[in-house]
Amino acid sequence: MIKYICIIFLLVSSGFAFGYEFDEYPASERLEVSVSKIDFTGFEQLKSFRENLNQQIKSGPNYGGKYYVAFLGCGTSCQGNIIVDLGSGKIVEQITSCDGMVYKLESKLFIANPKNEDNENKMCPTKKYLVDNGKLTEIK
Repeated sequence: MIKYICIIFLLVSSGFAFGYEFDEYPASERLEVSVSKIDFTGFEQLKSFRENLNQQIKSGPNYGGKYYVAFLGCGTSCQGNIIVDLGSGKIVEQITSCDGMVYKLESKLFIANPKNEDNENKMCPTKKYLVDNGKLTEIK
């Protein structure tokens, strides 16, 4: 079992995961120092998660060089997340999925529902995004 977990970890931590080339979309910068609090402007409904989310971002960026993908949760078969720009503290986007998300610190590519590329699950199709200048844009 541990062997399989290690293999999965190596695939996800390499430039290739679930068939996506993260290296094609490199992060343009790597933030070393980040904000300590999230700016909830425009996302006031998330303020009840303030303590938990501010605790999560303390570990520094985990996506796109300067962003943090924070987990909210939203029930069974639902993953709620926000993407926070750690340079400004602003929330870039709130995003949900039902089959997980894949992203890397060194890449601007973000995949929601990576297992459903073949669209077997019409309720949770695979979506690909790029983050740039504080905006998340869907790509095909």
